[in-house]
Amino acid sequence: MTRATSVLLASITSIALLAGCGGSDDDAIDTTVTAPELATPDGGTTEDTGVDETTGPVDTSATDGTSVAGDEASFVQAFGSYYGIFDDDDEANTCVGQTFVDFIGLDQLESAGTTPDDVVGIITLDDLGVTVSQDDLPAAVDQLSDCGDLVTVSLDSASATPEQTACAAEIVTNDLAAEQLLVQVSGLEPSDDLLAARDGLQACAAE
Repeated sequence: MTRATSVLLASITSIALLAGCGGSDDDAIDTTVTAPELATPDGGTTEDTGVDETTGPVDTSATDGTSVAGDEASFVQAFGSYYGIFDDDDEANTCVGQTFVDFIGLDQLESAGTTPDDVVGIITLDDLGVTVSQDDLPAAVDQLSDCGDLVTVSLDSASATPEQTACAAEIVTNDLAAEQLLVQVSGLEPSDDLLAARDGLQACAAE
């Protein structure tokens, strides 16, 4: 799992899915997600891109130096690298990347002048200048849910006691974990099932 994705996913699960665990009901919940900074060789800092630095980001520069929109495979690779949820599972992470590309639509990405390089460092889809439809959320949830065991990733990345984790495991499903990630990134409205799960997980905080 990339460092940027780890921070994002941990924020999603520990705040939205395990909201309030380890704190009082009066604690303010900070839902701000910020990509960490890494030291650069010259002593400065840079955002963790989530891209393997041995290969670097996808090259979308034309020979004349202008930026060009990437093809579908390049966008899938970019989203799959940045949202590399599954450790050492390229196939599953490619599935994640394909989910995001299908959810947004390649035509919209390209018409917005977005390149695969632009995916690196985003917090929400607003950062790319693209929007998604509430009507398309269920299909995206199904697609992302099929990519792998999101429940294990979610519970392992959350900061909670064993009792709280066991309680959460009775509530969190692969579909709910997938929806939470997509809602967090897209800004769409959560379903009634996800809202009910959040309420149930609030009770896990008392375990």
